[in-house]
Amino acid sequence: SSGEWSKEETTVFQRRVAQEGGIGMPIYAIAAETDKGERSDLYAKGGCFLVSSQILVTDLLMNKLPPEMIDGLLVMHAHTLTDRWNEAFIIRLFRKRNKRGFIKGLTDRPEMLMRGFAAVEKVMKALAVTRLHLFPRIQSDVSHTLGGLAEPDTEEVQL
Repeated sequence: SSGEWSKEETTVFQRRVAQEGGIGMPIYAIAAETDKGERSDLYAKGGCFLVSSQILVTDLLMNKLPPEMIDGLLVMHAHTLTDRWNEAFIIRLFRKRNKRGFIKGLTDRPEMLMRGFAAVEKVMKALAVTRLHLFPRIQSDVSHTLGGLAEPDTEEVQL
């Protein structure tokens, strides 16, 4: 994964937030086409930003978005985090100057956290988190929240 929010993920995120009553702030999808000046203006307004890792690392390094202004990071496709240096670097930049902000990693492929040696621990270290919460799809509130958007693929195997 490139650390980009797909159009589908952006749409699903915005729709689910709206269905849950909103978050009390605007949600902006920052695309590669969004120029630096416009991004700076949006950051100054505040809100929830869906932004690629390439754009975010640039804006953090250029101080267009000071880490102290960020309430939290939501990292998509967390199972691939150890393969993506940008996101891990962003988390280190964020944590160095912002001790109070939250970091949450989400994955729709939890089985990938079992690949290799200590994969879960490596992802948690890259996310700079100490607690892991797993929410199985069979749990009623998780199933309700997903609303049928991510039905598991099941295969029957006879031996």
